[in-house]
Order: sequence, then structure tokens, then C-alpha cells
Amino acid sequence: MSTLPKDTEDITNYLCNEGYAVVTIHECQWLNHKSKNGVIEEVLKKTVKVVRPRHNLNRQSILDGILTGELFGVLLCDIHTPDHLKEHFSEFCPIFKNALVSAKDVGPHM
Repeated sequence: MSTLPKDTEDITNYLCNEGYAVVTIHECQWLNHKSKNGVIEEVLKKTVKVVRPRHNLNRQSILDGILTGELFGVLLCDIHTPDHLKEHFSEFCPIFKNALVSAKDVGPHM
């Protein structure tokens, strides 16, 4: 944990040097914004759906969901590293991104 701030700074600098705009916020700041801003709560209520894990998802079913509009707007993804690979990937810190993307933000390629 002691290297986490430095690792985060290094990754942020790398992404910025690659031309990406990086916006960071600490969890406590997000929770504070969320509790004080009713608009955030309303957006989350309208967009965030609790979906039971579907183990039968595959590439085609995801693409079909995007094409029908069923899978657009909010993505909650929990990624688990198997125990036997944790040491191998220990140098990679988690990346958290919260962003609201509408259809107008997506180009014709998407």
C-alpha cells in the first residue's frame, strides 16, 4: 500500500503522456459529491441496474446487446484475479473510471 500513491501517479503520468485526459477522484470525494448532489443520485437510479451475473455472456451476446441498446450507458465490471496469478499481476494497480457517456459522445465507428 505504501507505493500505491506513487504507482498511481506514474500510471496517470503515462496515460497523460499518451494523450489521454485523466480525471481522478478519491472514493471519499465521490461519496461526498454523491451525497450532496441529488442529480447524481437521480442519474444513478435511472441508469444503474443491478443485474444478476450472467455466466453465459459471450462476445456475440454482448455485441447483440449493444446493437439493441440493451447494453449502453452504464457498465459495472468486477474483475477478479485468480489467486495463482496475483503475484504475477501485483505491479498493476486497479483502474477505476466513472463516466457518463451518451450516444452523442460515441462516434460512428462505435
